[in-house]
Amino acid sequence: MKFVLSTSFSSVAHLTRLAPVADTHGWHAMSFSDHVANPQEISTPYPYTADGSRRWPPFTDWPDPWVMIGALATITEKLRFTNNILCCRCATPSWWPRRSVPPPWCRTTG
Repeated sequence: MKFVLSTSFSSVAHLTRLAPVADTHGWHAMSFSDHVANPQEISTPYPYTADGSRRWPPFTDWPDPWVMIGALATITEKLRFTNNILCCRCATPSWWPRRSVPPPWCRTTG
């Protein structure tokens, strides 16, 4: 069985300490969520909560997944990385070459 540690809603400051611990304790991977914008007010109810409010506080950290993956890969040995959510409107094919990590369809898995 492989375990993946979801880092959604985690403080960026904690991720550099969390990744090496997950690596040494046998976690298979860490996953990241991508959110480009977090408007101050939303005009439609959030569909995944009973009251329609977002489930995260207004100033939640949303680090760029590819930047975090690159940074954490330098301080881990076996840990793999993946995305929970990738906002495709902002990730057009012309966008990928500017990133330091290959897109998911170019990487091998095992």
